Amino acid sequence: MEQIKQILKNKKIYLRDFIAIIVIFFLSLFVEQVLLQWNSFKNEKYEQTFQVSEVQKAENKDGETTYDFLFDGRYVSSIYLIYQSKTDISSRMKVTFYDGYGQKEVMELEDTASFLLGKSAVWVDQKVDSLKLTVENKDADKLNSIIFVNHTVFSWAKFLLVFSVLLLSYIFVSHCTFLEKDPNGCTQWYQLH
Repeated sequence: MEQIKQILKNKKIYLRDFIAIIVIFFLSLFVEQVLLQWNSFKNEKYEQTFQVSEVQKAENKDGETTYDFLFDGRYVSSIYLIYQSKTDISSRMKVTFYDGYGQKEVMELEDTASFLLGKSAVWVDQKVDSLKLTVENKDADKLNSIIFVNHTVFSWAKFLLVFSVLLLSYIFVSHCTFLEKDPNGCTQWYQLH
């Protein structure tokens, strides 16, 4: 009879653990897609592509080509550069954006894109007023298009981090054998055997 009670108790524990893992999985998805990417989640989703041949080149000087883009405060999560090259492509971006108080600020981003990939992604995560993209003249000829997007991008690394933290917390809380409560309700630490 004791064995049957123990088997039933173990089945309840396994069922509880299975349900907890499912809940942790979906909670981790929610945290990664909504909370960690809140700005992308709450703003309008879009993807805007500019072919380099269609973009007005603002300047051609000092061996560099600069492209100007206006956004008027639209949120940009990432910029993708699409290219075909036999060498790495270097680019600089000067992003004028609105901070949390509505004031304009400027940040500068640099990117070196590997020729093996054919696509480079630069994370901006700001409400952009304007953007200047500067590439060397030899690289400007290899640049095909520039894509501005706002959408959530699933990240396995963030998801696994959140999932691991939640799972370890659950295991620690539900399966600790070295924490026991004394009759007064105080927690005491006992040495593991």
